[in-house]
Amino acid sequence: SLEPDEFTSINLEGDGEILHEFANEAREHLENIEQGVLVLEENPQDATTLSSIFRAFHTFKGASGFLRLQPVNRLSHELENLLDLARSNRLELTPPIIDIILEGKDILKNFTDELQLQLDLKKPVEPIHVPVNELTVRVKAVIANPHAPVEAKPSATQDAAEPARKTPS
Repeated sequence: SLEPDEFTSINLEGDGEILHEFANEAREHLENIEQGVLVLEENPQDATTLSSIFRAFHTFKGASGFLRLQPVNRLSHELENLLDLARSNRLELTPPIIDIILEGKDILKNFTDELQLQLDLKKPVEPIHVPVNELTVRVKAVIANPHAPVEAKPSATQDAAEPARKTPS
């Protein structure tokens, strides 16, 4: 069983300027990751592209750690470790591994989009849900055993099989 997903709060008053900078840089890194993955799908041995994607996650890790965005920091750290295995030729970039990288990018993009809405005051400033736990568990499993088959993402039908429980009011 997984830990419940985390929420992370932002300090708009104290960190507003640096959060704006983080969001702007994050979009650049996300674009680099997405473009890089397209290259890796065609040429998984492209060391330059792999290093570029690694650096993007590394920068996410550092900036999110500085801003105390713990779930973002944890996910980017694990993805950085995964990419480091690939850079050292201890992990083959198969389609399921590339899917994991894309899932991580999507989670970080959704976080960045939500952050931007709050920074622009288009949504109330409130804790941001960052659903990292399921993916982090899968990434850690790959890191622990890089030659094992990769566990696929749980399907939407499995999620739908677990309806939200309403508490009586």
